Amino acid sequence: MADIFAPERAVAISNLGTPVYDQIIFPSGKYTDSEGFEVEYPSVKLDNCLVTVQLQRNIALTNIVGRKGTVKEFISNGDYEITFTGRITAPWQFQPKDAISELNLLFLVEQEISVNSIYLNEIFAITDIVIIGKPTITQVEGSRNTVDYTFQAISYEDIELEVLDA
Repeated sequence: MADIFAPERAVAISNLGTPVYDQIIFPSGKYTDSEGFEVEYPSVKLDNCLVTVQLQRNIALTNIVGRKGTVKEFISNGDYEITFTGRITAPWQFQPKDAISELNLLFLVEQEISVNSIYLNEIFAITDIVIIGKPTITQVEGSRNTVDYTFQAISYEDIELEVLDA
């Protein structure tokens, strides 16, 4: 796994001329919205993105009368909680309007979204997410060509339930 971030493994070159070792790519897709309309969304590629991954652990804590502390019972591992934080930049004289619009369309998707990333796919086995919370796009003071973004998501896995006859 150590060779994932070797210099020869750069997948792109940033606007600053530095190597990019992992990109976050959300492939284009389509879904049926809550009103029954088919909605398409474009592919979104994030080069300047930091990702934080947390695992929700479901542990039952039981207090015992007359004893110090609690009894801990492992229930399950929950979803991964993921925070994406980064910056979209365009050449100095331009505002990155298209990239902002595409990211905003991604925020509006009403279903799970595929994600391609060495970090998420190969280390955490996360291939699909659902965006939650309050996605944010913020202008940068004194900079027309730059916006910051942050959004949260949870990992998504299809679950098939089997109905057993009683």
